[in-house]
Amino acid sequence: MKALILEAGYGTRMYPLTENIPKGLLPVGGKPILDYLIRNVGAVRKINKIYVVTNHKFYDTFAEWHSKLRSSKKEIELINDGTLTNETRLGSIRDIQLAITEKGIKDDLMVMGGDNIYDLSFSDFANYFFGKKVGNVVAVHRVTDTERLRRTGVILMDNDSRLTL
Repeated sequence: MKALILEAGYGTRMYPLTENIPKGLLPVGGKPILDYLIRNVGAVRKINKIYVVTNHKFYDTFAEWHSKLRSSKKEIELINDGTLTNETRLGSIRDIQLAITEKGIKDDLMVMGGDNIYDLSFSDFANYFFGKKVGNVVAVHRVTDTERLRRTGVILMDNDSRLTL
């Protein structure tokens, strides 16, 4: 199993804070957000490699972070999607496609956004996936605040927890 962390956004809604540093490398508690994610992903025994896809604008910043990272139990490889601006970004789906194609990924793939600190165990999530024996599993959380729902992606599930929209 491989992990793919999406870090190719430009964080424009957080300017000026993210004008020169990607969201995933913003410090929280003295460490970049991405460090927490790497530790969580690193705990998944079946994952043998972590890919981090970023854009060209922040590639060197991620390369510097990567060169100083000492806590990962897994091999980490950066992928540059070649974009320079928010207007030319590929978006999540095309960045996933780029990683799969460029790296020839044939394994199961755990994909996550790289600018979040997750309160779920990715080990538990992976175990759930392998226990279900289905093609895909998506982690979601319930949001009941209508205003928050207007600013996020929304899915609907049936009674068997299958995505319907």
